Amino acid sequence: MSRVAVALSGGVDSSVAAMLLADAGAPVVGLAMRLYDRAGDDGAGTRRCCAPRDLRDARHAADRIGIPFYVIDMQSEFREEVVAPFAAAYRAGRTPVPCIACNSGPKFRHLMRRARSLGADRLATGHYARIARDPRTGRFALLRARDPARDQSYFLFEMTQEQLSRTEFPVGDLPKPEVRRLAADRGLPNAAKPDSQDICFVPDGRYQAIVRRESTAPEPGGEIVTTDGRVVGRHDGLSGFTVGQRRGLGALGGRPHYVVALEAASRRVVVGVEAEQYAGGLVAASVNWVSVAPPDRPIRALARIRSAHAGAPATVLACGGDRIEVRFDAPQRAVAPGQAVVLYDDDRVLGGGFIEASIDTPRSAMLQSGAEARA
Repeated sequence: MSRVAVALSGGVDSSVAAMLLADAGAPVVGLAMRLYDRAGDDGAGTRRCCAPRDLRDARHAADRIGIPFYVIDMQSEFREEVVAPFAAAYRAGRTPVPCIACNSGPKFRHLMRRARSLGADRLATGHYARIARDPRTGRFALLRARDPARDQSYFLFEMTQEQLSRTEFPVGDLPKPEVRRLAADRGLPNAAKPDSQDICFVPDGRYQAIVRRESTAPEPGGEIVTTDGRVVGRHDGLSGFTVGQRRGLGALGGRPHYVVALEAASRRVVVGVEAEQYAGGLVAASVNWVSVAPPDRPIRALARIRSAHAGAPATVLACGGDRIEVRFDAPQRAVAPGQAVVLYDDDRVLGGGFIEASIDTPRSAMLQSGAEARA
């Protein structure tokens, strides 16, 4: 049986993944990634992955399972491929998904390469997702986890066929309570460890503080305007906002307002009422068709526009290259540029890409009618 490397994060999921493989007789080696080591970031009470104490937890779990354990320093790769793009995206008025970038770069590209240098030709993780092979086409398919409440397939759509062929998700068929029970039965030290809650390098959700710490130039401020162009305030940086946000805006004219657009060129935060948050569709780029060949005609899919989004029925049209247009059957709230749109056919992940712009919004209709009136 070939050697399997398991990415140990220090959490219970990856530890049980390693345990299950070792119990099945596979020669297993545990690998932990040192990604982001900031003094003072690992405060007591925070629940994040990849902190120094998580490396200790991973080592203790590996000892309990009885497998070799190594720490791989990937701080430079993580900063270059995850942290720096995260800061740049927020400064540009976009809402990035750093967990996707971390999976695509440090984990399934760099860590897989390191694993092979240690004699492991497969990589396993604690992700809640599944992989299956289509006997007709020979293609590998990325599938939702068996437990929909824990599914993490949204964050994995950039995986390649070669990566899928060398990856295992041992807990993808299990509900979380069963994973914890298995860990407790074996006496793993992290059996009851709380799940990580924040992005690993953003303690307590302080996005703007991280963006400014990682940037070399001051972030310019700008105007807060309504969808009809009225200036209603000022802000100190686009990184403090995301599309769909209500917090911090108050009630303008006695009605709750939400961020409906962030304009990088003008540095304007555009706000509107509830109805102005909705869009009939979106355009996405950097699309990866993970489980299927790129379609040559419009297809139907369930489109998820953020990780907590249940998904919306939609028609997907290829726009040439790596771009698609997604038309929802019913308008969707808070379509945020920078977020991922991931397409599903039942449990199968067809593919996904990164949202460039929303289309068919109340604001775009209003602007169009205004242009026609001026003509």
